[in-house]
Amino acid sequence: MERVKTGISGLDEALNGGIPKGNVILISGPSGTGKTLLGLSFLYHGATKFNEPGVLVSTDQTQEGVREQAKNFNWNLEELEKKNLIRIHHIDVTEVKDAEYLEKIEKLAKEVKAKRLVIDSLTTLTEFLAPMEVKKCDKLFEALESIVTVPLSEAIVSKSILIKIIKKLKELNCTCLVTSELPEEGNWLSRDTVSEFLTDGIILLRPFKYARKDIDLIVTKLRYGSHSKDIHKIYITEKGIEVKPAEKGVII
Repeated sequence: MERVKTGISGLDEALNGGIPKGNVILISGPSGTGKTLLGLSFLYHGATKFNEPGVLVSTDQTQEGVREQAKNFNWNLEELEKKNLIRIHHIDVTEVKDAEYLEKIEKLAKEVKAKRLVIDSLTTLTEFLAPMEVKKCDKLFEALESIVTVPLSEAIVSKSILIKIIKKLKELNCTCLVTSELPEEGNWLSRDTVSEFLTDGIILLRPFKYARKDIDLIVTKLRYGSHSKDIHKIYITEKGIEVKPAEKGVII
């Protein structure tokens, strides 16, 4: 299967050549582990190294906030935006109505003929949208609960939202990264406990327990392709993210 190179030093080696084209990959980890920067790097390198347009959909940062973050690495996003190589869109989840966010994502992807797409973060979208959907469906739930023995809950609605999002991403024929917040302690690979099953691959980021500033990177799943089973380390330099294998003999 054709691979899409991330352009991130060391990550393509961990992915045995890159992400299988068209895959939706979950980037999961606690706050501060580099999820947003990894997604932004994927788009920036795609535009500058491979001439592949990309779209960043952010729920947590405004367009200007994303641009300012990029300047830390001397990345000129404004110039790439003028060339239609990058689109940045901020979703204010407090103002979302129905499925208009999916329509907007599709429109942006088509405008630039996107090959890459990042949603940062899936957690924020589902946590804000699920209660809204439950409220809209209250009367329907009441009717269904009289004939369905399994209780209908916010968790079920969250799963429905995730299925819709990932289905739409697949239809866009982009290679996608989606981020999810993850508690530092727990047995799941996403906050919603569902994304890890719906996505094609998982890149897990976690703080190294003996050194809080060190971040482990582990590719735990990759459909349609092989990948490294080793633990890698993330380093953030003035040029962006670098990924390197962990030293042999390190206790995990």
